[in-house]
Amino acid sequence: KLPLSRFEFPALPPLDHADREIAARIIAFYRRTSGEEGQRSPMWERNLSGVQAPLVHALRRGDEEALANLLRGMLRNSIVQGIDAGSSYMTGNWRVHSLKLLDGLVSLAEQVGAAKAEFSQGRAAEALADGVEPLVEAIEARLGRKIGVPNVGGPYGLRAGDQLLTLNSAEYVRMAWRAKQAAPAGPLTVVEIGAGYGAMAFWLMQMTDVERYAIVDFPEIGCLQAYYLSRCFGSDSVSLFGETRDAQVRILPPHALETAGKPTLVINQDSLPEIPLEAARRYVAWVRDNLEGVFFSCNHETLVTGFAVTLVPELVVQVGGLERIRRDLCWSRPGYVEEVYVPMKP
Repeated sequence: KLPLSRFEFPALPPLDHADREIAARIIAFYRRTSGEEGQRSPMWERNLSGVQAPLVHALRRGDEEALANLLRGMLRNSIVQGIDAGSSYMTGNWRVHSLKLLDGLVSLAEQVGAAKAEFSQGRAAEALADGVEPLVEAIEARLGRKIGVPNVGGPYGLRAGDQLLTLNSAEYVRMAWRAKQAAPAGPLTVVEIGAGYGAMAFWLMQMTDVERYAIVDFPEIGCLQAYYLSRCFGSDSVSLFGETRDAQVRILPPHALETAGKPTLVINQDSLPEIPLEAARRYVAWVRDNLEGVFFSCNHETLVTGFAVTLVPELVVQVGGLERIRRDLCWSRPGYVEEVYVPMKP
C-alpha cells in the first residue's frame, strides 16, 4: 500500500524587514536589466505574459510590498509554474501529485544505492514498504546530509519526521549530486545557465566546496533566484548585476555572460533546448571559450508540442571545441540525457 497523503502547507513566515530589503534590491536589479533580456523563445514569452504576469507587473510598478509578499509565497503561486509545481497542486488531483513525489524519492534512493532498483517482474514500490521516513533516512545516510527543504518561498509537500519534501525536491538533490560527481576536484567556480528559482544551486552549495556561483538567466527569473538564495544564505551572500558588493553568488542577465569568469563547472538543465537556436549557440560558444573544467548538461531530446527544440549534442557539434566524455540516460526523468563535456585538447 502506497503511503499517499495530501500535502501539508506550513504557515508562511511573517513579512519582515529582510523581505522588503531584498525586494527593493530586486526591483533596482530589474530596472538596470530591463530591455537587456536577451532573445527569448515563444514559450518563455507566453509564460512571462501569462502565469508569471503577477511577478512582471509588481516589478514594473516598483511595488516593494507587493513583490515581497509575492516572493515569500512564490512556490505556491503561478509565478513558478513551468519551473516548479506552483499552484498546480491546488487545481489538480492530489493523489497524482503525491505519487509523483514518492516516485521521485524512490528514484533518488535507487540511484544513490539506498534502495534496490525495481524490476518489471518484482514487487512495485518495495522501497516504500516501511513508509517515507525510513527511506529518507536511508538516502540521507548515503548522501551524508539531510534532504528536507528550507522554509523559504512557501514550500509545501509531504512530511518525513521534522522535514518537508516538495514535489520536485528529490530531483533537485539528485541533480546537485550528479553535478558534484561530474565536477573536478578543489574549490569550484560554477556558472549555471538557467537556474529555475535556485533550488539546485542551493543543494550544490551544500554538497561541494563552492568558491563562486554565477547564475545567468532572464531578469524576471533571476529575481526568483535572488530572493530564494538571499533568504537561504543571507543577503550578503548574493550580489545582483550592477551591485558593487563582493558575494559568493552572483545573479546575471544574459547580456552580462562575459562577466561570469572562467568556470571550473558549467551546469545547464532544462533550458538550452527551450531557447532560440542562436542564443543557445552563443551560450555553448561561451562555454567552449571560457571553460576550465567540466560542462554538465541534463536536458530532454524530445519535441515539445508547438515549439522547436534545440538539441545540446547538435549544438556542441555546430560550435566545436568541446569533447563529450559521458552520455547517460537520466535515472529519474524519461527522455532526459545527462552529458559531460570537457574542452577539446589542442
